[in-house]
Amino acid sequence: MDIRTSKLLKIICYILLPIFVLIMGISIFHLAFLDEYGNTESTKFIDTEMFAHNYLYYIVDNVGNVYNQEQDGAERFLELEDASGNKINYLDRDYMYSYYNGINQYVDFIIINKNTKEIFTNMRINDYNSEIQNMKNSTRYWVCIDGNIDTNIEYINKDNIKYNSQYMFSELENSGYSVSNKITDYEIYSRYNENKTRRAYKL
Repeated sequence: MDIRTSKLLKIICYILLPIFVLIMGISIFHLAFLDEYGNTESTKFIDTEMFAHNYLYYIVDNVGNVYNQEQDGAERFLELEDASGNKINYLDRDYMYSYYNGINQYVDFIIINKNTKEIFTNMRINDYNSEIQNMKNSTRYWVCIDGNIDTNIEYINKDNIKYNSQYMFSELENSGYSVSNKITDYEIYSRYNENKTRRAYKL
């Protein structure tokens, strides 16, 4: 082997060796990341505990908004009429957008006062009764009637809800009651609407 060929091979080795080391390093880091945080390709966000917490946080907070509006008359919901002339209390999805981490763009809810039959919702539809029946056909839903929870969201089902401090200890404004104590006054229907398009974040 002549000197030129030997030098050429050395130069190639000097170039390829750092590249090989870099690739190995990236591969090891990637495997370590997946081991620590889970395989993001197989674990969707809607299957995580964080999603469940944010979802429940939005629902629980709006049960509180309904209760507080009924108690003090503050207009958190806009009073409208549906196609049949029934009174509907509507909440715009952009209400406190950043406060809810944007999940209000994806979660539909219908809250019904069991005594007055008033409807509180963030949905723009005409037939709320039909929509209630469709809730359980959604990718993720959470329904609570008479304090009994029906859901396909594992982290906030009837067995795990007791571990969620947001549900158990969130106090209703100026009442001394927690949401879990007053939630039996309402029928709560909600779902994750995967067909919603996330808009640009607004400050």
